[in-house]
Amino acid sequence: MLQDKNKNGYSKAPLFWGLSKAGAIALTVAATVMGFTNPPRDEYVNYASNKLASEIKESVCKESKVPDFLSDFTGDLVKSCEKLVKSQRTTIKELMDNATQRQNLILFSVYTTEFQGNRYQTIGAVGNFLTFPPHKIDKNQESVGAISFGMLRKRESPVQESVERKVLFGQLSKNNI
Repeated sequence: MLQDKNKNGYSKAPLFWGLSKAGAIALTVAATVMGFTNPPRDEYVNYASNKLASEIKESVCKESKVPDFLSDFTGDLVKSCEKLVKSQRTTIKELMDNATQRQNLILFSVYTTEFQGNRYQTIGAVGNFLTFPPHKIDKNQESVGAISFGMLRKRESPVQESVERKVLFGQLSKNNI
C-alpha cells in the first residue's frame, strides 16, 4: 500500500535551507576572490604616487592669466614643471612608501598615509582603491592615534617608548615620573 509522503512524517526541506546553502557557497566564493585580489603594498604606492603627482601638476603646474607677451614664458614654465614632476616619480614613490602603513585584513587592506599634516585612509579591495577625505592630524593626540592605527613613530630611545606605552595604558602614575 502506498502512502502519501506528508502522512508518513517525511516533509520537504524548507526553502530557506536551500537558500542558506547557496548563500554560504556564494559568500565563500566572494571571500576567496577578495583574498586573491587584495592589492599589495606596491600597487598602493603606485596609486598614491600617481595621485600625488597629478595633484601637484593640477595645483602647481598650471598656466596663470598673464599678459599675452608673457604667455610663451608661462607655457615653458608649465612644461618645465611637468617634466620636473615626471623626473621625480621615484622620489614621490619613496615618499609615499615611507609615509604609509598597511593593515592587511586578508579580504582587503587599509592603508594609512600621513602627509603634510593630513591622514589619508584608503581601502584596497578587489584590485581597486577607495580613498576617504583626509583628516587633519592633531599634534596633541598624534602618538595615541598613531598607535591605535598600528603605526609607531620613530622614538628617541627605548626609555621614551616604554614611558609612552605606560602613559598610554595608564600604568604610570605621577610618583613614577
